[in-house]
Amino acid sequence: MRRRPEYPMTAHWMAYEDDPTSVELAGGQVPFTEIAFRSMLYRNWFHNSSVMLRRDLPQRFAPDKRHGEDRQLWLDIAAAGRRIARIDLPLVTIYKPLVGASGLSADLWAMEAAELATFRGLRRAGLIGTPLLCALLTWSLARFLRRLLLVAVGRRIRLAQ
Repeated sequence: MRRRPEYPMTAHWMAYEDDPTSVELAGGQVPFTEIAFRSMLYRNWFHNSSVMLRRDLPQRFAPDKRHGEDRQLWLDIAAAGRRIARIDLPLVTIYKPLVGASGLSADLWAMEAAELATFRGLRRAGLIGTPLLCALLTWSLARFLRRLLLVAVGRRIRLAQ
């Protein structure tokens, strides 16, 4: 963050418990990718435990939002024209499934409803147009149905073991 102050928000890849990854830097260079606002609409590129924010960012978590507040904050930061980068190294390891296992993300419908509300809020703020809103709502609901299937299959597999 000190070397690249033009990026007030950064995050990094993560490894999974069953697929540990070692980190090697070629010539001491830290590989990174700039993440554009538009690409953040279709995918949440960041896991909370990997995000670093500069203290001087004026954007903050929505105090009234319990689900999806992280993604809304990332989108608010990007929509404000702030540059965001992902460090292309796995610097954290996750030891639980990302969705549906426990915590707030276990309430799949609440998470989906929060994402849909975030997209509608972007439309109300004039940050996206109606055609893009319709595309995002459709995309989100399709991903939600896929997520429901994956969680159901995962539960059946765990029960069978």
